[in-house]
Parts: sequence; C-alpha cells; structure tokens
Amino acid sequence: MTVSAKESFILKTLPPPAVFSFFAFLHFILGFTENMTIPVPLGLISLTLLAAGGIFAATSLYMFTAEGISPLPWKTNDTVLFTGGIYGISRNPMYLSLMLCLTGIGITFCPLLLLMTLPLMFHYLSLITEREETVNGILFGRNFSEYCRKTRRWL
Repeated sequence: MTVSAKESFILKTLPPPAVFSFFAFLHFILGFTENMTIPVPLGLISLTLLAAGGIFAATSLYMFTAEGISPLPWKTNDTVLFTGGIYGISRNPMYLSLMLCLTGIGITFCPLLLLMTLPLMFHYLSLITEREETVNGILFGRNFSEYCRKTRRWL
C-alpha cells in the first residue's frame, strides 16, 4: 500500500500520542456533557484495558530509554532492533498501548463514539507502522524480516 503526499504530510506532522489525546479528549467531553458514561462493572473492563495499555507503554518506553534511544516516532532508530521482552509479543507495543487505552476510555466515556474513533485510530496507526516497517526492513534487512515472520504486528 502506498501513501499519498497528503497522508505522508499528516503522518509526519501528527504524532500518534497527539491523535490519541484528541480522541480521548472527545470521549471525555461527550461522555460528561451528554451524560454518556457507563456503570461500574464495565468500568472494571476499562480499567483492565488501561492497565494493560500502561504496561505495554511503560515497558516499551523503558527498553528505548535503557538503550539511550529516543522513543519519539519521528526519530528513526537505526541502532537497535528490539525483538525481546514486550517486542516479542507485539512489533508495535507503543501503538498497541494507545489502542488499548483508547478502548478503555471509550468504553467508559461515550462508547458510541468508540465506533468511530477506534477504527480511525487503527487506520492511522496502520499507515504509520507500514511506513516504519519499510524503513526497518531497509535498516535491519534479514533480521527484521525474520522478526516480522515470528512476531505479529499487533497481538
């Protein structure tokens, strides 16, 4: 799949945490203003998803910082190919953490909006991961191909 010039511009200018924050903000605003929050039992599911997202984010960020590499998505990591730890479960644990957290927030605050924001977030992150995987394939060659064969993109 090729990325158009417009999509490329958007991918370079909107970091995933900013897109996530915008969608989360929409959920909070609509959830509170329209009284579209859910009862406690589903809140436990939300907390579980938020906790899982937090664990994925924290462990993947730790791996980057322990190696002295910037985890920012617009900075290319050309020194280390992470294949162990949380990266042995998912090739994109940071992005997966955003999806899990958005789902947790969406279930609690304005679940109907989640039917729109979750597919949009997934599409956006899929475009980014395709671009990143192309770059990683060039940088790490056969090692990256083998890693892709063994490890799923998401879960």
